[in-house]
Amino acid sequence: MNQLELKNLSVCLRNNENRIILNDISFSLGEGESLSIIGESGSGKTTIARSILRLIDNNLLIKSGCILFEEKDILKLSENELTKLRGDSICFLPQESLNYLNPLIRCGDQIAEVLIIKRKKSKNEVYDEVLFFLSLCGFNDPEEIYNKYPFELSGGSRQKVLFAMTNIIKPKLLIADEPTSSLDLVSEKEILNLLIKFKSDHKQSLIFITHNILIAKDISQKVMILKNGTIEEYGLTPEVFENPKSEYTKELIKNASYQI
Repeated sequence: MNQLELKNLSVCLRNNENRIILNDISFSLGEGESLSIIGESGSGKTTIARSILRLIDNNLLIKSGCILFEEKDILKLSENELTKLRGDSICFLPQESLNYLNPLIRCGDQIAEVLIIKRKKSKNEVYDEVLFFLSLCGFNDPEEIYNKYPFELSGGSRQKVLFAMTNIIKPKLLIADEPTSSLDLVSEKEILNLLIKFKSDHKQSLIFITHNILIAKDISQKVMILKNGTIEEYGLTPEVFENPKSEYTKELIKNASYQI
């Protein structure tokens, strides 16, 4: 059974339904599977991610289609049902940590707040749990990280804190939206290793959004190539890389190989 299934999803501008942002998007994801969505800026990658959580911009409108998660249509859920789904069963890991971390609150308290809200625990109850999770994320001195503010950390460390916030409740599905795009190579590798480890340890499903086709090849079982809001190619990763059907996909692979 598929855990997540998009069927003929189309998104347009709210004030101009002829301006299509996503055109007839369909794909499925089984429990514990990983899918990379690959495309240039403006191709619609993030709109797919935000549509799954019903968090698209106000100027956009989901025109047609359905989004099934564990056989329930997300587009038909009530606000209360959506609130429980977001940050619990499905979590979103963005790329710009400074835009999502509160500069006035210590990093550890921001992670603890997730458990306090979602698991109804007290701050004292979750303190050791947060420290342990920070250590799992590769921090040698988790207590020091707990007490720091976001601006006191490097970009890579902030992204790991954000990773801790989105994973400490062990969501069934993680949507990672170019989480390594602004990081140095060392930090990029650390985040990718964390994604792979948590997926394996917790049988977590993963949607990885990227413009880097080489990263997608390493991290995902399925790939979807997106161009101008339309699927150019979709299939198992080895098949797409070994026998691409779309000229656009062939060009992406050729250029990526050239860069190596």
